[in-house]
Amino acid sequence: MSLSVRPVARVLSFLGSTLALTSCDSTLTVPGNQMTWGFFQTSALAATGGTYSTQPNGQFFKGTLTSIPDARVRPDTCIELANTTNQQPLAVTFLDAGVSITAQFGSRTDTIPRVSTASRTAYEASAAKAFQPGDSVIVKIPGAAGGFPPAEIRAKTAERLIIDSLSIKPQPAAAQLRWNPSSDPNSALLVEFRYSSTGGTTFNQLIRCAFVDDGADSVVYRVLQPWVGANTASRNVTYTRLRTSIVQIVGGFLEVISTFQVPTPLAP
Repeated sequence: MSLSVRPVARVLSFLGSTLALTSCDSTLTVPGNQMTWGFFQTSALAATGGTYSTQPNGQFFKGTLTSIPDARVRPDTCIELANTTNQQPLAVTFLDAGVSITAQFGSRTDTIPRVSTASRTAYEASAAKAFQPGDSVIVKIPGAAGGFPPAEIRAKTAERLIIDSLSIKPQPAAAQLRWNPSSDPNSALLVEFRYSSTGGTTFNQLIRCAFVDDGADSVVYRVLQPWVGANTASRNVTYTRLRTSIVQIVGGFLEVISTFQVPTPLAP
């Protein structure tokens, strides 16, 4: 069943943020208009005693996207941008994908129910559950007549990210970054250096970088100099391991987007 067309500033909060994060680097260009899209997202949340949980969600719709996150497309690159969350409204037709979808994390299968409002239809877990970063996930979508077709996708979730060091060297050397590498090529490391150009605590600028997830890379000092020049209260840095798995379906694509962020968001 197709639902109403809605212009939504942040059609998918997770998709919007991930597309914003990867806009310069880890995206796959997708030709065609009014295609069918399915996105399932899972992110690691810090729980008690050094454990992790996740509260996955998904959305399905018909609309036009020019690109989607793809961790395999990740040249080592950085760009500087204004730090803003403003996004252009996107008109989409939300699609019914069934009463619920299921996600099998390791040996446990979770049922994720459909949640509908006046503006959107989504599939949202009601609570965070225990989760082991790096586990496999199998997502099954029953589909609905006139809506999203039945589909299944398998993926590996993002492994725990450990940042070993960020070493800033004087010009003309580079900022050296080291971390634990991923286990295969379907992963990228995304880094956002946010700072205030006025010396305040509101970060109005950012330098966004994408790296091959091989454990070591660098940023030329002149690129990072505005961030280095800000005082410690006027800057921060966020690291994200991004894993994606994409399969083609009739008339579109289905994707799993998995992230592990440092600092890691706390479980609700």
